[in-house]
Amino acid sequence: MDFFVRYYVELELPRDAVETALDELPEEWLALMADKAYARALGIMVEADSGLAHELVGARVEFAIERPVRQHSATTRSMAWTLVGPDSIRPLLQADVEAGPLGPDSCQLALGGRYYVPSEVASAGIGRGMAQRLGEATIKEFLDDVANAVERLALGVRARQAPPMLTPSATRPKVV
Repeated sequence: MDFFVRYYVELELPRDAVETALDELPEEWLALMADKAYARALGIMVEADSGLAHELVGARVEFAIERPVRQHSATTRSMAWTLVGPDSIRPLLQADVEAGPLGPDSCQLALGGRYYVPSEVASAGIGRGMAQRLGEATIKEFLDDVANAVERLALGVRARQAPPMLTPSATRPKVV
């Protein structure tokens, strides 16, 4: 089961500052943000059906992002998440991250693309509406973290390591 998802945030920063900050974000941070967002979705899935725990816990998100492409007034970066589990590799998200101006001192950061619900979830009887909300919650978590990191970098709050919310130990839910 797959469907289109879209989410955006507005930043009180010029587009050029947002683009520069996006270019400076380490890919490892983006991968941690993707893993954190998947972990949140995993928690929701397991809460809805505890039988999914053995199928999905232990899988990790592989993250890839392309170089930026400028199209008129917006800049697009294509990205993909792949869910790598003990027995399979499957797509989780294929999307574009876009930065576009809303005015001289504000910008919209948006993510839109295809979200793929793991087949174990679809076969467990979680309906399309629940799956859609799961996809939306996942990309919201990711883009909110990206926006927070972009704002920190653009405003000169530099750090040598990932923000505390992105430490690997904080990304996986505990399943009992």
